[in-house]
Amino acid sequence: RPLIPRTWAHPRIFLLLDTFLSKSWRRSIRAKEKEMEKRHTLEHKAERKKFRAEARKLKEHHQAIIDRLLAKCVDERQRLREAISRRMAKVELQQNRSTQTLQEDIESSVQQMEGAWTEHKRLEEEQKDSFAKA
Repeated sequence: RPLIPRTWAHPRIFLLLDTFLSKSWRRSIRAKEKEMEKRHTLEHKAERKKFRAEARKLKEHHQAIIDRLLAKCVDERQRLREAISRRMAKVELQQNRSTQTLQEDIESSVQQMEGAWTEHKRLEEEQKDSFAKA
């Protein structure tokens, strides 16, 4: 239904008015479309910004978890290294003691063998002397 009744004016004037009105409607519709596009663009920007903020927050959360796990692993590794060092020191001490005991036993055996050899030589000399006297 036209806005201006046909009875008011000549048909050509009506056509001009109708064209003018349709141009103004097109302008207003186009302006509304631009406004909607602008609003949509702003909403899209806000959504992207919100998404990036949430992603950053999630990344920081996971990074904190990873940092805690790494710190825990480093502490555990250090604790294990210290335990291994203590065990190695204990083994070294025991090995030194057993080596020392073994050396003492060897020295004692050598002294006994030297004593036995000396006694054997003395007995041989004594036996030679006794044969020489007889």
